[in-house]
Amino acid sequence: MFEDGAQSSEHTTPDYDLGGPTPCEYTPAFSSLRGLGGGVTRMEEAQMKEHSKWTSLAVCCLALLTLHCAQQPAADNRAADEAAIREADMAWSKIAETKQVDQHTAYFLEDGVVLAPNEAIVTGKEAIRKKLGEYFAMPGFGIRWQPTKVEASRSGDLGYSMGTYEMALNDPKGNPTTDHGKYVTVWKKQDDGSWKVAADMFNSDLPAEQAPTKAD
Repeated sequence: MFEDGAQSSEHTTPDYDLGGPTPCEYTPAFSSLRGLGGGVTRMEEAQMKEHSKWTSLAVCCLALLTLHCAQQPAADNRAADEAAIREADMAWSKIAETKQVDQHTAYFLEDGVVLAPNEAIVTGKEAIRKKLGEYFAMPGFGIRWQPTKVEASRSGDLGYSMGTYEMALNDPKGNPTTDHGKYVTVWKKQDDGSWKVAADMFNSDLPAEQAPTKAD
């Protein structure tokens, strides 16, 4: 009977072949998934390195593109700016011929200056308006000018015009006299695209009168 029990015990644990891999055959798979417990698999590590490489490359490309754009020169609008300055200068001369003080003064910046010969510098729009009023009120006074050269900066914010002028004025005895000379005007572009006078300087081509001596 004991032998029968032993034989019966052997039959309670049959060895079935389920057609799948044995437990030992799962070892490599479990080894590759060890990262699930909190580590990083080799595949994930390779993917992270690849992602980091492409991210760094993208950042470098963006930096180079930004630098390239920053180094691009501004558009060269000097021809258009010079034409605008010349037009403004000629229109300004027409206003001066009509002796319109306010319209003439409007061409100056608020801190504009006038450097006339044999006079102190005149600074500020109000002081310029006052001085122009004195000029225009002189008997026989008249003035006009013509630009002969105009240049503008590549930056598009500054320019100058230079040329010749003709001026009429009565002398102390009431006799009409004429003067001619040259001028330089510095222009500054405004936010609205117009040009205003920052500085205006002129002087005569005629020889200066000799100062009287004591003997005279």
